[in-house]
Amino acid sequence: MQNVYYFTRTGSSRRIAGKLARGLGADQYEIIDGNRYDGIFGYLRAGYYASRRRTVAITVSREPVAGEKLYVVGPVWAGGPAPALRSFRKAYPGHTMVLILNDLGQPLEKLKHIGSEGFERVYLINHRDKQEDRDIEAILLEESI
Repeated sequence: MQNVYYFTRTGSSRRIAGKLARGLGADQYEIIDGNRYDGIFGYLRAGYYASRRRTVAITVSREPVAGEKLYVVGPVWAGGPAPALRSFRKAYPGHTMVLILNDLGQPLEKLKHIGSEGFERVYLINHRDKQEDRDIEAILLEESI
């Protein structure tokens, strides 16, 4: 069994998670951290938390079930996963997780260190390329092998 979990600030990760869930025949669930990231101060707070590799308190719209493979979708903040994604990984250490990050321009090579944070694989969807659907199809193809 597999499901998709996402954290979003702007809605991009929700959209990507929906497409991924449809392609996998899975359900999607939200990761919520309860912090406010709107406006300039929220943006700065988000960058500060991410650059310090902080974890945050999270809730999920559905608790993962033992044995599920989890696809985790969320943004890149300050060169790494948003704090809620790190917190989710830490909260469910027994699950196999694949991380799908969305960003406006980080090359994946700069994000290779993320694999050591307990994710089986890391994929990057770069919005600057405007090839989101192509990138999701590539992920679905690779995950089906």
